[in-house]
Amino acid sequence: MTNAEDITVRSGTNIGFEPTTVSITNNSLSGKLIAPEAFRIENPLVILERVRDGARIGVFTLGTIVSNQTNEVDYTLSLRGEYNLSSTDKVTVVASPINESYKYIYSTTLGDLLRNHNRIELSKKED
Repeated sequence: MTNAEDITVRSGTNIGFEPTTVSITNNSLSGKLIAPEAFRIENPLVILERVRDGARIGVFTLGTIVSNQTNEVDYTLSLRGEYNLSSTDKVTVVASPINESYKYIYSTTLGDLLRNHNRIELSKKED
């Protein structure tokens, strides 16, 4: 479920087998994040967190603000390859403005996020 991974196949001995590396690349997930005022703050940290252990399994790269009226910003999500992920994992998108006592969240399962990633609407939550 990662965005890109290299897989190398090699034998433990050199019996006429040449090691081979295959690169597998999935399309990046992209869409729009919507949050009241979140993207007017410079460089908010936006992550994808797995609920059961709090692991940061993905990072959002934000583009330019699409609309100041609706607070929409383009995003690309990169999943981290070192985690064993399942479509049933409960996840939370978290946007944390620096030096603020609140954050913006969106909770779902990883499978639902992968299917419905075009528009993610975050809700404000006080800490």
